This record gives sequence, C-alpha cells and structure tokens, in this order.
Amino acid sequence: MYISMENNLHCGQNIAVLKNDRDCTVYKIQDSAGEGTMTCYRVLPGIELVYNDFHMPCCISEFKPRVEMLTIDHCREGRIEWEFVKDTYTYLQQGDLQINSKEHHAIGFSFPLNHYHGITVAVYIEEASKALGIL
Repeated sequence: MYISMENNLHCGQNIAVLKNDRDCTVYKIQDSAGEGTMTCYRVLPGIELVYNDFHMPCCISEFKPRVEMLTIDHCREGRIEWEFVKDTYTYLQQGDLQINSKEHHAIGFSFPLNHYHGITVAVYIEEASKALGIL
C-alpha cells in the first residue's frame, strides 16, 4: 500500500481514501454542501500530480504538512479562494497558476462558482531531493 500524501500530511476527518495502490490514491472530501475528489498520482518519490475536482460552495480543511513542501496549482475551470493568514487571501480562477510553500495553509476554502477543477504538483522537498540526487 502506498500513500505518500497521507504519510507526509495530516488531511483531516472529512477526507476518506477511496482507492490506494502503488501509483494512485483517490481521496474524497464530503460534507452537507457537496463533495470533491483529489486523485493523486506518484510521478517520482516525493512528487505527486493531483487532479482536483470539487462540486461544493466551500469546505473545511484540516490539512497540515508534516514535512517541508511546495505546490504548483493550476485552475483549469471554476474558482477557488482561501485565506492564508489574517486578511491575506489567494484566488485562483480559470488559467491562473500559483506556487505555494503551504507554510500557512488555510482552514476553509470557498468555490464561488460551486465548482473547481485544477491540478496540483505536490513536491515533498526532502524526499524529492533524495530521489533526484540533490541531497
């Protein structure tokens, strides 16, 4: 069984694992407002490609990285908004791209269009550096 994301993160009680094998893990986020899925593919040790599909107005996240990481997020369709620290917000809409260290991760996310479809490249710094021969 392989769950790199789960080994490196605390994801929260509103997330269930739907599928888990050597190359892919599928997570489901569900509450009374709707649901979302994150389909994570292992590209290399320490690097995952995540397809995000959310159909809900908002969700609560208990996500907490246990290791140093960064993400590259791209919004294909819809919109996602979140507050990093008091009065500091990030918004991604169709075509937007961001790089984020996840040092200050949000508690709540909103999807003003009631959906968000995008991809995330998640890099777990130490694991990826070792795999790439950087450390």
